[in-house]
Amino acid sequence: MVKRAISLILFFSLIFLPRVAPVSCAADTVVVTGEGEYTMGAGETMEVAEERARKAAMRAAAEKAGVFVKSYTQVKNLAVEADIIETVAEHAMKVRVLEKKKTPLGDLEAIKFYVKIEATLTAEEIEANLDKIRKDQGIADAYRRLKADYEKKDKEIERLKRQLETAVGGDRQRIARLISEEEKRYKANLWLERAEALGPFPGDEALKAYRKALEFDPDLAEAYVGMARLLKFQHMGEPQDKKGLEAKAAAMREILGYLDRALTLAQDHGPAYALRAEIKEELKKTEGNLVGEEGDEAKAAWEEKKGRYDEEILADLNRAIALEAPNKAQLYQRRAYLYVERAWRTKDERDFDQALADADRVIAMRKKKDRDPLSHWWRFKGNIYKNASHYYRYHQQDQKAAEMERLSEGCFQKARELAERELAVDKGEEDRMNQRTETLYQTDFGRLVYEILEGGWRDRVLGMSRATARAVMEGGDEAQKKKLEAQLEAKHREIKNAVASGKATAEEYLLLAEMFDPRDDDRLRQEHFERGIALLEGRKPRGREALFLVHMYLTEAGLRERIRQYDAALKVLSKAKAVVDAHLEAARKAVGLEDYRRLRGVMKGADEGTEGMDRMLGAVKALGREQAEGVFWITFALDVSGQKAQIYEKIDLPAQARREYEYLCREFKDEGACKGRERLR
Repeated sequence: MVKRAISLILFFSLIFLPRVAPVSCAADTVVVTGEGEYTMGAGETMEVAEERARKAAMRAAAEKAGVFVKSYTQVKNLAVEADIIETVAEHAMKVRVLEKKKTPLGDLEAIKFYVKIEATLTAEEIEANLDKIRKDQGIADAYRRLKADYEKKDKEIERLKRQLETAVGGDRQRIARLISEEEKRYKANLWLERAEALGPFPGDEALKAYRKALEFDPDLAEAYVGMARLLKFQHMGEPQDKKGLEAKAAAMREILGYLDRALTLAQDHGPAYALRAEIKEELKKTEGNLVGEEGDEAKAAWEEKKGRYDEEILADLNRAIALEAPNKAQLYQRRAYLYVERAWRTKDERDFDQALADADRVIAMRKKKDRDPLSHWWRFKGNIYKNASHYYRYHQQDQKAAEMERLSEGCFQKARELAERELAVDKGEEDRMNQRTETLYQTDFGRLVYEILEGGWRDRVLGMSRATARAVMEGGDEAQKKKLEAQLEAKHREIKNAVASGKATAEEYLLLAEMFDPRDDDRLRQEHFERGIALLEGRKPRGREALFLVHMYLTEAGLRERIRQYDAALKVLSKAKAVVDAHLEAARKAVGLEDYRRLRGVMKGADEGTEGMDRMLGAVKALGREQAEGVFWITFALDVSGQKAQIYEKIDLPAQARREYEYLCREFKDEGACKGRERLR
């Protein structure tokens, strides 16, 4: 996919909270409603009772939405399983609450809660969620598990409430306590949802949410698996020194402890077995690197231990595959590698056949839109044959080695033929996307995208476009590359001289600030940034310049947050909010909230290929300058409060975080913010 379209997509996809749905009269959009009720009894709280009513409304809406998703996939000739349709419907819905009521039922402890919601689905949202599930089938599995757990808890709470109706004395108190315990487990699921909703790179905030879930329910297997997955991500990479290797090995053992606990609680958890196999593979590699520094006796003992690791990993992979764990192609691949390793270690040639059978399984199950192209898996099969040929050559079985070599080359040839066809398709798609991106830049909205998000301001400072520079660096000869490097160095000297003389522009200071890593020289970088911002503020910017100022504030706040300078990040975000608030009323007059939702839904589909880009172009061509700027101002308003809420949660200031969620919920009817507000009550 074309790189220059990425910033446009990120502009809408990296906003902190999930947004409310686009509403449209187009055939590719449907609006459904859902109603839910829940009667609160003794031992329950209003907070959880209202959330249960909202969940019931969500289920009712999701059933209706599923009909639309099923119809959409049939029109597109997509073979999609029923549980995937349900997952897509639930995730694609953009929800706003239409009505909430609570009615006393005579008994002081009985209150009926009623919630009515409106949910909107667009073709773009459906495609985006289908694509996510294609890339990571674990999303659907996690949804199924969470849904099943909610249903189990609903049945249990209803059973206890029926018992409570006839209970007296001590029994009544005991059952009320059990109901209170069920509420805690329900709250645990809300925190689990929070952790899972934080995206692929959630950091410490998700870890806190998982631990909060375990405070309410220490037996929540999904929370242990979630923590294990997150900690694995935090310890990626292999250290180069002994101390680092020992630290990583300790971390891997901690993660295994969480997974062992999860599998004790849920013995049929396929993804947990798959993850445990992965962690054991990491631990095996790390311990092997540590043994590399020991003597021959230790190395001999390690070979025996490594064999035990391999058998444990193989057992976990077998269990994960038997339990239909997601991302099965990768599981078969990992198992095939283990079979090859074991063939060398045990001299059992049948393991090569096992590995080849797994390669054939992947090739047979591979679908057009899978992450890895078909050529990848034919190369994978060829490498297994190649490895077998080395094995037979090593054991002086030349005839078998030659046969394996012949079969290997056949697989590689098949892979080359497929790769050529795949490359031609990708190149054609990239050219078409480039043409559409150029068309985008001719619109009022596209000019803002280029100037603010794509770094058009940098191009003006440097006197050349990054696209030109990239083309030279990727496809130019050595003379052209050296000429470009000399031009950039000369421009850098020119900017530094302008700064030294006090004659630099705001943009020159900001560009120079970008060249510093704050971990290396934060003082000088900060000086350049603050001077650039002061000059920009002094121009009393309006329109595009004011948007650029807020974009720089947000960029700086994100950087400060990443290096855990939270006070500095909040200070910058407060400045951003002041500028946004000054423009927001006019922005909302130029672009209605419903129009913004519709446009955002179209934008999110821009990464689906030329069809998505064409839909997006059709939408943005109709925007004038004021409307284009209005879209940016509304997005920045959502982003500023979203980032503030995220930071407040990180530094354990829930009241302040809730205030930001309240603002987003009230002003923008943002479902994610409304859930955050309820969660932090």
